[in-house]
Amino acid sequence: MAFFAISIGQIQAQEVYNYLVKKATEKVNSPYTNEYELKKYEFELTALNYIKNYAFKTNRSITTTFLDEQAYNLDCFVLAYMMQMQKTASQDKLKVARSYIDASLNNPLYNDPDTATTQAYIEEKGSVAPFSLDTDWVKAYQQIQGN
Repeated sequence: MAFFAISIGQIQAQEVYNYLVKKATEKVNSPYTNEYELKKYEFELTALNYIKNYAFKTNRSITTTFLDEQAYNLDCFVLAYMMQMQKTASQDKLKVARSYIDASLNNPLYNDPDTATTQAYIEEKGSVAPFSLDTDWVKAYQQIQGN
């Protein structure tokens, strides 16, 4: 996570969202991406597209700053989850996963009633990022930092 924070400092603030979309797209399309990374980047790309597309679909005005903050915190949230899961003993992994899932569910961004879509990654067996697409990533990341 520290590496990302250092490298993100070199990017113009208004380019965070676009940078992460580009990075995720490249990883998803690369034949060299392993299955674990592929699932991570598929989730991130889906979540980033959801944030932008749902706002447009519902005629909400969004700013570049809003997109950048959501994108940055999404990336931090997913990386924190993965790092926490790696260092957690097997018997405690379910508890850790539940705290991150709860942070995602307890902080909706749009209150989208289509939970079949927004919670698909939670229901997916073997998901490396079992979170709701309808998440305010700034608030969710703040919540897990408090745990």
